Amino acid sequence: MSAKKPKTRKRAIYLVTDFGGDWEDAWERPVIAFTDKARAEECAAKRETRQYDEYGPVWDYEGSEVKEVPLVDFGDRQEEK
Repeated sequence: MSAKKPKTRKRAIYLVTDFGGDWEDAWERPVIAFTDKARAEECAAKRETRQYDEYGPVWDYEGSEVKEVPLVDFGDRQEEK
């Protein structure tokens, strides 16, 4: 008998990432993940407005972006007996 492969569903999550710095001091920091792209983009836009004061960007912050990350969900995995 052959083992059944679990059903897979391909989905994506949207990761909001802050970034900044230059060259060797560059940094990238994941902040939060969403299952809805529109909500992730809204969060990134709000983060950008919060990272500035009257003198410019706080620290060496340059922006926030949304990255799509593939997610593979194996659903209900049951081991065969």
